[in-house]
Amino acid sequence: MRPELAALDASIEGEVIYPESPEYESVRRPAWTQYENVRPVAVVRCRTPTDVAGSLAVARRLDLEVAPRGGGHCFAGRSATGGLVIDLSPMSSVAESDGIATVGAGARLGEVDERLAKDALAIPAGSCPAVGIAGLTLGGGLGILGRTYGLTSDQLVQAQVVLAAGSWSVMSAERRGCSGRYAAPVRASSASSPASRSERCPLRT
Repeated sequence: MRPELAALDASIEGEVIYPESPEYESVRRPAWTQYENVRPVAVVRCRTPTDVAGSLAVARRLDLEVAPRGGGHCFAGRSATGGLVIDLSPMSSVAESDGIATVGAGARLGEVDERLAKDALAIPAGSCPAVGIAGLTLGGGLGILGRTYGLTSDQLVQAQVVLAAGSWSVMSAERRGCSGRYAAPVRASSASSPASRSERCPLRT
């Protein structure tokens, strides 16, 4: 165990999962089997943006590649690394106010759909409930409501991100930023739209 990782584990609200940890095998794997043999140095299960910033700082000091992971469904393999996986899944809050859905970067599409359905709303997105909403949004996001409302990314109003240097920034239409390879998203606000049950294509895990 590297001292820097042990210090990180002691300083964050989340936890650091090491190769010798009992849960390592279950948390290290992304969704796709072609990346199942990629073994990170550690997986940091982050509960706060401060946890994310601390993880990035340690990765810089140790010269480790970083992979932020929401749902782990990136076909290009960006949810897997032999370095440090920043697991955002504990940051899975979903709230709605005045048609704006505010979600943590670890929220899954099924969780977002379930919460918005209570108000007969939806965000145009995909059909897999286990997909992470952050990665889906960064990648564009195709879905059943796309012809009516556009891509998932078209609905994005604002995003809070932690930059590679460890500082926080809020991106919006007025203040544009960069892709998920240069910053770790921690919270996003997206416009939702009215949708009936048939239009929403309710998701089930």
